[in-house]
Amino acid sequence: MILEDTHWLEDGDRRILEFVLENCVTDTPIVFLLVYRPEREDGTTVEFSFSPAYVVADHIDLAEVDERASTELAGRLLESLGGTGAAGISPGACRFILDRSGGNPFYLEELVYDLVERGQLVEHGNEWVFKNHREDASVPGSLTGLILSRLERLPESWRSVLQNSSVLGMEFQLKLYWKLVNKLFLGMCHPDVFDGLEDRKLLFSEMNAYEKMYFFRHILVHNTAYSSILESNLRKLHRAAAEAIEEMFPSERERVSGILMHHYDRAGAQNRAIEWGFKALEHYGGEEALKLSYRLEDLLEEYRDGEDPEERVFRLLSSRDKALDLLSRREEQRLVIERMMNIASRSDSAYWMAIALKKRGALARVTGRMDEARSCWEKSLDLTRKAGEYAFEGIVLGNLGALDLNQGRFDDAKIHFEKALKIHRDVGDLRSEGIILMNLGIAHKNLGLPDEARSCYENALETARRVGDRRTVGDVLGNIGTLLWYSGNLDEACEYYQQSLAKQQEIGNRRSAGITMSNLAILRMNQGRMEEALEGHEKALETMRETGDLFMEGNILGNLGVMHMERGELKKAKTLYKRALKIHRVTGNRSHEGITLGNLGNIHFKQGSVDKARALYSKALQALQEVKNRAEEGNVLSNQGCLFFEEGQIDQAQDCHRKALAIIRDLKLEKCALPGFADLHGKLLSVGRSPQWPAHWKPS
Repeated sequence: MILEDTHWLEDGDRRILEFVLENCVTDTPIVFLLVYRPEREDGTTVEFSFSPAYVVADHIDLAEVDERASTELAGRLLESLGGTGAAGISPGACRFILDRSGGNPFYLEELVYDLVERGQLVEHGNEWVFKNHREDASVPGSLTGLILSRLERLPESWRSVLQNSSVLGMEFQLKLYWKLVNKLFLGMCHPDVFDGLEDRKLLFSEMNAYEKMYFFRHILVHNTAYSSILESNLRKLHRAAAEAIEEMFPSERERVSGILMHHYDRAGAQNRAIEWGFKALEHYGGEEALKLSYRLEDLLEEYRDGEDPEERVFRLLSSRDKALDLLSRREEQRLVIERMMNIASRSDSAYWMAIALKKRGALARVTGRMDEARSCWEKSLDLTRKAGEYAFEGIVLGNLGALDLNQGRFDDAKIHFEKALKIHRDVGDLRSEGIILMNLGIAHKNLGLPDEARSCYENALETARRVGDRRTVGDVLGNIGTLLWYSGNLDEACEYYQQSLAKQQEIGNRRSAGITMSNLAILRMNQGRMEEALEGHEKALETMRETGDLFMEGNILGNLGVMHMERGELKKAKTLYKRALKIHRVTGNRSHEGITLGNLGNIHFKQGSVDKARALYSKALQALQEVKNRAEEGNVLSNQGCLFFEEGQIDQAQDCHRKALAIIRDLKLEKCALPGFADLHGKLLSVGRSPQWPAHWKPS
């Protein structure tokens, strides 16, 4: 598969391509050929990143096309253009083409077309020759000049078709073109015009099941045609294009809102551009939304129509914050929120201040400042209730619930989510309902209610898909993957994680993509694929540091510690656990604090520091019981039981076994969720005890 001009890819599209190539599982190998320039127009380097575990990548620097290949290309082009079967090119004509094209194949093509169309290169006998002396042949020195020369020689009706259609973009529907020209009373051109433009290699067409589509052969052909239109005519064409699109796609206005903003903007209809720009911001994400928001702010500066300008700017900044959050550009996000706080203060609007505080709290949470996050959200909730904004109250309650989840306060999280869910259903906010259902599922999972969790996830997925919330769809898929992993369905969990990662990379949600990468790495470790797991964790850690997510950085450091412990690298694992523990305490992540204390206990146990291990296990159990993380409590109990056994305290070891078994049964946990339990069970059997085995596990 050949993909050309991949230097034009946006960052989000590039990441999707990288993901597809790394996860392209087929019975036979596939070769992807990515053709790109080494630098973009802004001077930045074009780079692709592929994991060597999944992709064999070779880099080939292309030099100028040599004379032999250039001669062959020129011959094939002329053969396709000829009518008498001329078999070759005269030495003089060939030398002229090679010297002027300089090894650039696209320039060579345009040069050949230009010379033939001008009648300077003609068929004579059995070869192509110059009609006059080749010294008399004058050709433009640039690609744009060559293309413009070709366009200027077109019949006027042909040139008009090319110019008018260029307003619609690099590709366009034929029926949309007809609607455009009819709006301007330009008349219908003869169908042969489009055939002629295809013969001249300026356009090409495809027929799908419903209609005919036309494409400009190259972006330079499109740009040259577009730039040759008078500015006064451009405005008329863009307005007609916008009106035609509105009429053709009445039920798809969300999808075309950004396109409509562009056309009305170029038409000079700022009020309509602003109207469609705000609609587009509701549906766009990532870099696309960010670029759109900056242009929209320029339009607001240029056009004041009597509406409150601060209200519009506040709405715009709110959307920009959302895009920056998705892109994890934290400092820019902080500055945007400060602008929102200033506008809210000037307006004396309790509701606006509640919105700004909610956003400040979200930024504080993701950067690990949990106390500040709770303070912001509690103030936001108070202001929201004073302002009587019932719907927004549900949003803030959901944020407080998410913070409870982070800190392991699962009962409190469940209460907040249930209150928020009622509000969202009362006001008919399906998008927020989907998010809360997902978070409620996470709370149920951590409270040991897997069936309730799966039900919430399935409802959240259905709701998010119905409203087109791609971010939540990606997050829910990842959470279903985790639930499947906990129940022992590793292959199915892997499929859900990969779907989640593809969705997050598609929309540029780097933070969620990093979380899913880490989960996939843990799963790989459970499958014994240690090198892939280590690489996945390191990529996830890099992503979290780039996005400024201190909370998740701590979790991934802990996961890396587990990896190194499995490899027998106890010193490295201990260092990672201590770094993770420090972050968990800073962010108030009590649940992972307990997990990490338990893991440190495992290291000290292995190293023979029994007293230290016992103390760490006790602290771990205290933290995990406090936040009701029963699955991890069962894990620590199993390891603590092994320690008691080694000390000869068999009754205490069996008591740990009994408590862990109760958790396994209550939560329906699979063997992979409590790796230490089987070891404890075997030890007790070896001394004549008869401990029970989980009925839903395979016999030991």
